[in-house]
Amino acid sequence: RTRTCLVCPPHAHVELVVVSTSDLASDVWTHVCESSTASGVSQSRLKHTITMHVVWVFWVTTALSAGASGSFAAARASHSHSDAEAPATIQFASVFESSNGVNPVLQQEQWVAVWGNSSSIGGQVRLSIAGVEVGTAMVGQDHEWSGLVQPQSTNWNVALTATVDGVSSTATVNFGIVILCSGQSNMQMPVAARAPGMFTADNGTAEAAAAGRYTGKIAIMSIETQFPIPTAPPWNGTRCDGYPRLKDPACRPHPVWNSVSPGPNGTVRGFSAVCWYTGKQLFEALNETVPIGLIVGSVGGSPIEVWLPQGYVNTSGSCGIDSPPCDIQNNLTDSIFYDRYIHPFAPYTLGGVVWDQGERDVHCFSPATNHTARYPCLERLLIESWRLAFNSSFVFVAVQLPGYIGDCDTVGANPSASYPNCVPGVYNMRMAQDAGTAGDSTAALAVTYDLSCSFGSKPPDCPFGSVHNVQKVPVARRIVRQLLRLLNLLAAPEGPRAIAATAVRGDTATSNWSIAVDIHGGVAPYTFRGTQNCAKCCGDIKAAGDFDVSSDGGVTFVNGTTPVAMDGHAAFELSVNLLRPPTHVRYTANQGFPQCALYDSNGLPLYPFQLSVTE
Repeated sequence: RTRTCLVCPPHAHVELVVVSTSDLASDVWTHVCESSTASGVSQSRLKHTITMHVVWVFWVTTALSAGASGSFAAARASHSHSDAEAPATIQFASVFESSNGVNPVLQQEQWVAVWGNSSSIGGQVRLSIAGVEVGTAMVGQDHEWSGLVQPQSTNWNVALTATVDGVSSTATVNFGIVILCSGQSNMQMPVAARAPGMFTADNGTAEAAAAGRYTGKIAIMSIETQFPIPTAPPWNGTRCDGYPRLKDPACRPHPVWNSVSPGPNGTVRGFSAVCWYTGKQLFEALNETVPIGLIVGSVGGSPIEVWLPQGYVNTSGSCGIDSPPCDIQNNLTDSIFYDRYIHPFAPYTLGGVVWDQGERDVHCFSPATNHTARYPCLERLLIESWRLAFNSSFVFVAVQLPGYIGDCDTVGANPSASYPNCVPGVYNMRMAQDAGTAGDSTAALAVTYDLSCSFGSKPPDCPFGSVHNVQKVPVARRIVRQLLRLLNLLAAPEGPRAIAATAVRGDTATSNWSIAVDIHGGVAPYTFRGTQNCAKCCGDIKAAGDFDVSSDGGVTFVNGTTPVAMDGHAAFELSVNLLRPPTHVRYTANQGFPQCALYDSNGLPLYPFQLSVTE
């Protein structure tokens, strides 16, 4: 009975399968979507997905007599007769109601799912705006209805009306951009601390105090509240008491939108810092004319497996079996956080998803080691499954891991790196995150290795650990740029990527090699400069840079030095001493905290990479 609509692949064949009540005990009508194109989703996979996410389900009463032939019309007539004296009622679900001083934000320029309930079983629901029909729905035997509203342009204070049997209900909504933010602790960390000594984003207290200027313009919604003074019922409409109450099966979240309110007891203070700054900067980038809706569902220390819907982890042959689980220490089963923190929002139509996660899968709890090799597949499945669950062709932005000291594999660490480090695990996850979005023109990365803390486990600029950078504003700036680009709201290229590498021996008498790396993307000119919290920055790159080179097929690496942007060319070159010809070059793998990055003229850094080298 999942209220979910499925977007079929382009040119797909849609077949209505009619099932009589005598043929199937559960008595359902459903649409089966069979892919007829190379859409990347096999027919068997698609059918499996539909089995999990039933589209437009109508439950047929088993009380119908055989003479009634199982027709829905007969059920409608019978119900109408028995309830002839009762007036019809209809209402929208709570998530579409104006509450806490704010209107719900519906995704602009897309078909939008809306739903509610009515006493008029079998009744035809007409959805309209300003008297013009924009969609229809039918009331099911369970008194629930759901339908799709035609795409609407940006608009404020729109009266969306649902009418059945002469009775109407109106929801006042805004049409803008809806963003779902999810992941682990770096997404969960709030704008300002709930109590002394707890995480506060850089300038977070002042940010929360000044948030009132966005009241009525940005709406926020969450399942797990992080607020300092919860109210009864909680501000977020969960009708639960917050974590760990959410573990109780009796908890039935009913999310509602909330207004932005300032101050120490306001709604912004405990909201996700990354999500808030992303929404705020997105609103400002669009000249403060487009409503923004922000939804958060995140849990610190969580692996990606717990965010996938049931049936997408162990039943997926392409990604392998999740055994042992990544987080057996906390008894986290696959899909548990999807069920608690994501599914309650579905199928609310989304414009974008921001995903900030990966640290836990770099180093799982024993007996598991890491799930980095499986991560690209799991990330693709997360995107696919969430698009199905939310009936949305949303854009997806993943935040790539910064540098940090903590849970990461140390095998193969470069002994000549300038800092003690456990780099390979973090670097490998950066590459896995990139691979998971590759090939999807509506997915991208926000690169952040150059926004790392300064070196140390708890340096002064990151008092909550180097893995928990308090400087969230520049991270959000990178996210927003990608969102604008993917939503076709900003004509701008991605940052630069390395596409080819060529080696030339300095002279036959030495072991010095010069490696030229060609660049694609970004905007010239390209320059090397220090990263956000660098210590050595670009001043000592002759001793050790952020590039390293292999001459044995990528098994071992040594530092490359003296990277220089080549004037007039989309390329740079670096030097290395090797007895044998170079075979591979890579970037951001040899130091835990990258020091000197290549930037384009927009301030976007070179993507981490590994390339084969030709002579």
